Amino acid sequence: MIPGEPLQQSNYQTLKNLIRKVFFKNKAVGMLLGATLGIHILLWVLFLVIHIKARGLPVILHYSIFRGVDLLGASKTFFLLPLGGSIIIAINFSVAKILYNTLRSASYLLLGTAFISQLIILLTLVTFFVIN
Repeated sequence: MIPGEPLQQSNYQTLKNLIRKVFFKNKAVGMLLGATLGIHILLWVLFLVIHIKARGLPVILHYSIFRGVDLLGASKTFFLLPLGGSIIIAINFSVAKILYNTLRSASYLLLGTAFISQLIILLTLVTFFVIN
């Protein structure tokens, strides 16, 4: 390095900045990520509503049309659903961001599965809310 010469970014930093710019400017990525995070926020709100509504009483965790209610538990158990959704989003988003430049279709697939998993978790929480 020559004294007085300006410092240049490392190749890693340049690649990192390029991924940030390209990944977040893609409309499909933005729409999938926005919809996924919107549903995820709704999951946490619904969890809080169920938890506050229960007020320490046992809630129905499993219902069978043949046997009726066969599993009761604490409303804290519902915490695992939004928490699992957070983990799914974090892992899928991280891997999608890494794969974006090499396997763009795999990146879209991961973001799509994160969105679908949030929908499934939302349907589960809505069902619990209606039952309880």
